[in-house]
Amino acid sequence: MLHWNWTAALAKERISDKERRSREVIISWFLKYCRESSPPLVPDRHAANRFDRFVRATRHPEDWQLNQWRRGIRWYLQHDGNNDLIKEKRQSETPLVPSSKSVQSWEEQLRIAVRRRHLALTTEKTYLGWLRQFNHFIKGKILDVSDDDVQSFLTHLAVVRR
Repeated sequence: MLHWNWTAALAKERISDKERRSREVIISWFLKYCRESSPPLVPDRHAANRFDRFVRATRHPEDWQLNQWRRGIRWYLQHDGNNDLIKEKRQSETPLVPSSKSVQSWEEQLRIAVRRRHLALTTEKTYLGWLRQFNHFIKGKILDVSDDDVQSFLTHLAVVRR
């Protein structure tokens, strides 16, 4: 799985040692919660909301604790593997076929989505390969893709390429 070194990024933050340690503990707890959920959760905003409900129900924290925990998780969600701020978009809001963007930006959107889900690099390469094959099949008219194009591509794979 592809992971970013959030502990190193957190160490660079200009916060007190006490706040840093608190964030390390809560982020580790949150990631463990995501891993051990059934099915495992992608550590995103929706998992954070579910985790928030879980800790309130099981731990009954004081308001200051809850706010401290939320700050730590919010920091984690606002940083990607390069420690750059990212937009907190719901993953399902990213369209599969952009309405006015080039193929290259569609590929970049796919890369971002795969990396946010912490999928393996080989998975990313496989998804990009399928995307490129589909683009070739529809002769580069990625902006005018219809349901029929997708169905034709899948039929081509099943019948011709087997």
